[in-house]
Amino acid sequence: MPKKIVIIDVLDDPSFDIVEVYRDLAFRVGFPRNCLVGVDGIQSIQDMHHIHNQLAGIVISGSTHNFSDLPWPEWFPGLLSIIHEYHGLVPILGICFGHHAIASAFGGRIQRHERGREVGSVLIQRTMAGAVDLLFRSFPEVGFVQMSHGDHVVQLSSDAILLATNDHSDIQAFRVGTTWGIQFHPEVTPVIFHKLLGWRAEKLEMDGKHEEAKLLRNVLETVKDCPDGAEVFRNFLTACLREGGGL
Repeated sequence: MPKKIVIIDVLDDPSFDIVEVYRDLAFRVGFPRNCLVGVDGIQSIQDMHHIHNQLAGIVISGSTHNFSDLPWPEWFPGLLSIIHEYHGLVPILGICFGHHAIASAFGGRIQRHERGREVGSVLIQRTMAGAVDLLFRSFPEVGFVQMSHGDHVVQLSSDAILLATNDHSDIQAFRVGTTWGIQFHPEVTPVIFHKLLGWRAEKLEMDGKHEEAKLLRNVLETVKDCPDGAEVFRNFLTACLREGGGL
């Protein structure tokens, strides 16, 4: 039976099918769309166990929730338990909120960024450790990625390896064994950014927050395609689905 990579969907936005967006990305980087299957990480994360024997890897999506918002929703602990349960068994990739979840699961610290959101197509710098990392070794020394986050990781566990950084947030990507966290969104295209941020700018204008709306529209003017971020996702799929599955 073919191996599958599970997308744990914790976006919590019924208007946006994040699993289909990841399937689109898989297809763009050379993999069949059906190599990815979705699990609702908020309502039914226990469904992970139904496909245990087919599991080749796990991706934890971004979310409309923030780790810095307390109290945590009741599903947070279940997600952290899944990270611990499958760490070392299959490769795991956490994206944005998933990046925060993985850092937290291993004892890291997440907080709201005092400088506000980092959003748009921004530069990150690969570390020396990143240059030899399975996911980042094809990433340039400095490359553009898509960002949209208010929380950030401020401290990692002692066994974590820093893979990428920038001036806004020191910890942009890291690895603990075969579990990775990335702050950026490899799945986001300029079209998706224009849809999401355009809607947000309209809402801000309706609420009378014209300066904030103007800032978002200025960001949209600089959004570009970021193939280096997509390549990191391709490398993750390759690691999961190569012969034998897993690492």
